[in-house]
Amino acid sequence: MKKKLIATAVLLSIGVSSIAQDLPLNPKTGECYIKCIDKEKGLSKWTNAPCNLLQKDSIQIKALQYKLINLGYTVETTGYIDLETIDAYKDLNNNSKKLKRKLKNEKRNKKK
Repeated sequence: MKKKLIATAVLLSIGVSSIAQDLPLNPKTGECYIKCIDKEKGLSKWTNAPCNLLQKDSIQIKALQYKLINLGYTVETTGYIDLETIDAYKDLNNNSKKLKRKLKNEKRNKKK
């Protein structure tokens, strides 16, 4: 009986530790992460990604990838989220925010 309990405890501890190791290191609260394949290294790694991007389905991702290509970004249209898509999406959002601020400031300056 004792041997069965010890064997069960060992198996459970191995199972729990193997599951816990497949998470990003030091994740920040409120941020979203996805595991992507790094094409250069051939390894999968955790990367921070915009949460609204992770909520899209494969059809929406493919449409976004076509849009990014039309805007001059270098991404593949796979329908899957990869590192290139995440980087291009972040860059597009940062540039659009800057553009909106610039246009807003220009409107203010014209009124004066």
